[in-house]
Amino acid sequence: HNYVHWVAQKVDGAYADAHMRFVIMETSDDEEETLEGEEGHADELLEKKNCTEADVWEVGGDMIVPTEDYCYEMHFDNTTFQSIFKINVKSADFIAIFTEHDPTEFEDTTHYLRSTGGEDIEPHHTLPEDDHDDDDEDEDRWGLVILSTLIVNLATLSGVALLGMGVVAADVSAMTKGALSGFASGALLGCAVF
Repeated sequence: HNYVHWVAQKVDGAYADAHMRFVIMETSDDEEETLEGEEGHADELLEKKNCTEADVWEVGGDMIVPTEDYCYEMHFDNTTFQSIFKINVKSADFIAIFTEHDPTEFEDTTHYLRSTGGEDIEPHHTLPEDDHDDDDEDEDRWGLVILSTLIVNLATLSGVALLGMGVVAADVSAMTKGALSGFASGALLGCAVF
């Protein structure tokens, strides 16, 4: 690709922010270690007070060019549903892009990085790399739900055992009736979860 488009769209009628700081630089390869090696420098550039302002691209207008020397600040056109920025990548075999926001915050119907022909361009690596911690958290939550349900069901089973032993509701105190009803409600809740 000689040129690519960075697309920011309004989501639910508004941009996630009025502007976004953006660093794009050439790299020697597309390895994860190279991306991680550039992260510190990119963070310094993103924290600078003065970034070069980048306005929405117009035919014949200025393009964003990969550089290691400064950051850009994209200003989104609030009068339209999307803002497109043209990036000149002619001289770059590999690029690294670092942004102030997660680019997907600005996606509604179109991917944030596209070829000029309209094909989506996916990154080879992202920082932080997806290590599936969210999946582990979900599994931990399910474990807690299952354990809680088992405890409630065991208590409910004790009510069934009492009934099987011939304990009559009239022989049980009001407090015990309340506890057994609570266990029964818990069993119904456990069934609803599954």
